[in-house]
Amino acid sequence: MFQNGFSGQTVFESWTLSFYNVFFTFLPPIAIGVFDQFISARLLDRYPQLYKLGQKGEFVYSSLDQCANVVQRSKFLGLDC
Repeated sequence: MFQNGFSGQTVFESWTLSFYNVFFTFLPPIAIGVFDQFISARLLDRYPQLYKLGQKGEFVYSSLDQCANVVQRSKFLGLDC
């Protein structure tokens, strides 16, 4: 008869997994909302480099760029498994 020392018990408790999900999905947007600050127009006029990258579209990607990025990352993760 074959025997082993493994059981079907989970390694982590359910509250640990729930805390993990809450920590990484709920708290980051809340933290961004809490620490986000508005900048006055006077300050933006004084320091135009604060919004120059946004005007140039440095942080905005097209849908095609986003799809290509997703495909590239999925291929990379597929090689990992």
